[in-house]
Amino acid sequence: MSFKHSVHRISWVPIIACIAAGLFMIALFFIVGFHVFFEKMPLFLIECGLAGLFIYFGLFLWYQRLKKQPIHYNDEWITVDGDGHRIYWNEIESVQFSNVGGMKTTTIVPKKQCYKILKQRMGRHNLQKVYAFYWFYLERPKQLHDQIIQQWYHAHNNNTNHQLK
Repeated sequence: MSFKHSVHRISWVPIIACIAAGLFMIALFFIVGFHVFFEKMPLFLIECGLAGLFIYFGLFLWYQRLKKQPIHYNDEWITVDGDGHRIYWNEIESVQFSNVGGMKTTTIVPKKQCYKILKQRMGRHNLQKVYAFYWFYLERPKQLHDQIIQQWYHAHNNNTNHQLK
């Protein structure tokens, strides 16, 4: 059971929004004029800091989109981070949707009995207990969530059927 669009990268929306917000703040500085901002130096410094943070975050997300691996999955596994670490479908206890404070996420919870295997495979001393995909950052997040749920159910049902035989 494969899906056509099984690769999901960081979306262009937050990248463009952050860079545009930073550039807008810089443009506002030039439109209003230098003298107004220098009269209110703390406001000027806050605006420069915020503009810099927005531009930095936008460029950081762009870098992540270019250099990090996208979320990818197939019939056997799913990548759970930008480094390409994989979790096999039979190692997943649950896949959940959450909406806390307007931040929608798809959460993957590995089985507790698989922690040791995952630590060895990922080469980490501190294994994450939950892997979250934030919808704000992803292309086609609803499609990703639906396909992950379908793929997990499919793998879970096949695993249950094999155990019953």
